[in-house]
Amino acid sequence: PDIRFSAQLSGAETSQTRQAGLGPLNLDAAGSFSSAGGVAIDHAMLAGDKISGKAAGTINPNGASDFALDLASTGPSLPLALGSTESPINLELQALSVEVAGQGMQSTLNISATLPSVATNLAKAEAIALALHSDAFDLKGRTGPISGTVTANRIGLDNPTIAPLLAGKITAKVAGDLATDTIVIDSGSVTSEVLDSGFNGRVSLADGAIDLNLRAVAASAALPAAVRGVLAERTQLSAALKRDANGNVTANAIRLVSGAFSADGQASLADNKVSADVKGALADISLLSGDAKGAITFALKAQGAGTAPDLSLTVDSDRLSVAAREVTGLKLTATGKGDIASPAANVQLTGNVAGQPLQGRAVLATSDGKRAINGLLLSLGKNRVSGDLALDEAFVPDGTVALDLPDIGPLAALALEKAEGDARGTIAFSKTGNAPEVTIKASTASISRGDVSARTVTIDASIANYLAAPVISGKIRADSVTSGGTVIRGIDFDLKRDGDWTGFS
Repeated sequence: PDIRFSAQLSGAETSQTRQAGLGPLNLDAAGSFSSAGGVAIDHAMLAGDKISGKAAGTINPNGASDFALDLASTGPSLPLALGSTESPINLELQALSVEVAGQGMQSTLNISATLPSVATNLAKAEAIALALHSDAFDLKGRTGPISGTVTANRIGLDNPTIAPLLAGKITAKVAGDLATDTIVIDSGSVTSEVLDSGFNGRVSLADGAIDLNLRAVAASAALPAAVRGVLAERTQLSAALKRDANGNVTANAIRLVSGAFSADGQASLADNKVSADVKGALADISLLSGDAKGAITFALKAQGAGTAPDLSLTVDSDRLSVAAREVTGLKLTATGKGDIASPAANVQLTGNVAGQPLQGRAVLATSDGKRAINGLLLSLGKNRVSGDLALDEAFVPDGTVALDLPDIGPLAALALEKAEGDARGTIAFSKTGNAPEVTIKASTASISRGDVSARTVTIDASIANYLAAPVISGKIRADSVTSGGTVIRGIDFDLKRDGDWTGFS
């Protein structure tokens, strides 16, 4: 039998409308319901201080439907508060429209919404337009093909690494099928001014499992400055991402390619244990220095507890040429434990530079909560850098490093630089109260890099608070400094600390 209904409510509120901040609502609705005919709404009107809406038509999962719903804010937008206190979601809704037409198992469905902003703890999106469409949606089973588009004129993120990739207008598109317990994504994309990405796969609604294939092409200028130097104009990334019902995540077939740089590998986080294995190469090291030629390879591994995995890194090169010096058999190995509370590492460096043996080593150890770099040594021919350093909780050093460099040319080549000359002295790290300080006592008979050179230089200077607000004091002497065709002789500087300033005389 048909059941007729008619309702008129004034000042109605529920816990949900209170949480959303809708205020008192007035409702006027009339229609009928039957098992054969579904719900037929003659009219439905909603009114409040912040929202208004209307609906009319029939929704019949077993027969023909012809229904329309429209909601709109009565002001510029309707603020809605969702989520929880710990993870709030603040929406501003301007308009929402739902249209259903056709037979129950083959209905045409259109949903659109305009939201001036959506904000969470991590991000804020502005000027959002959403549209969903299905040509054959099963209203009863809530299944069928579906496609959608979401655009946002701006997305603000606190993450400085990701934020540049989402600059300007963002457009997301998806096409697939909604099944009883699964969303199948045939194709999806997210694009911005600097990003073109795509994905496909499936998401389980029953247990949260995810299986996605991802690809992305990004403008390298939007990536962190530290890596741009070795990248081409655009960078390509692809991966197969899986998440099982227990929340374990695996990324297989990871591939990153940009010009001469490439990397491949896999990573996983399962049962609070991390596993990663990445190998790569830079086929043209001249991207790091115009004076260098050759290639390097690298391998990174991580294994163990997510909070303290065992780490290993190797960097190899059979042959490099830097400033007319040959670097052969170069090998850097670093092993350790990525435990923030108790870090440990062992670093070894070997090779040959212009016929001179290269050896380097350092050990980072933690004992009784105190960190230290022990046995720091870098030797190349007669050149030698050595010392021991204690580290505080912020890894600020305390200790002395000694320099004995009769010929800096080979060492400069190791750093992919071209320089000549000598240097001897010490670099002493210390603290005055909580402010770190470094004292440099060094001398050189001559030193040059490019068209800049200096002769008979002595430095006896201290830099106070060098990490936050450096202030220099001490003495600098030089017989001459040459830059291009300009020569300055008899340099004699006295640097004096004057509060937070450095005075010259």
